[in-house]
Amino acid sequence: AILVWNGSDGTRVERNLITDSYRGIALGLGEPGEISRNRDSGFDHLEGVIQQNVLVNLNRWADEAIEVNKARGVRIEHNTVLVEGAMPWSVSVRFRGTTATVLDNLTNRLVQTRDGATITSAGNVSGAVRGWFVDAVRGDMRLSPAAGPAFDAGVLIQGLETDFDRKPRVAGKAPDAGAFERRPGS
Repeated sequence: AILVWNGSDGTRVERNLITDSYRGIALGLGEPGEISRNRDSGFDHLEGVIQQNVLVNLNRWADEAIEVNKARGVRIEHNTVLVEGAMPWSVSVRFRGTTATVLDNLTNRLVQTRDGATITSAGNVSGAVRGWFVDAVRGDMRLSPAAGPAFDAGVLIQGLETDFDRKPRVAGKAPDAGAFERRPGS
């Protein structure tokens, strides 16, 4: 659905609802050794933020939801991901030299590093199932009462004051993992 590459930098992908897309969001694409417009860095993408997006694909042909390839300094924060294809991960960071900070994401599959990439991570919750969401089939990925492991599981991210619905990010002791903050009693 969203691909930004070939020497790009500073891209911000925020508050998107992406349903039934083979792949969701990618910053960077190129294999090591390919020449991009950003010749000085050797990276396909520099910096950038993938934040508070909702990606859901319940089809068996679904691929990974978020990928960062041959990129440096990308932040992946407070995304909700439910993909049910054959891929064993939901989010991947790939290629030597690629770096990303991965915080407070809610996924049904792993956050995976590949081919020498490195991540700094905290507050992520994997293992989500359809029942953790209000109506995954219709794309309503707000947290249901069954999503207990996601409640208050996140870490505070400076400057991130609201959730996907533009409501206060913290409604409990800490932020919830994922794009939505569950309100007590809702």
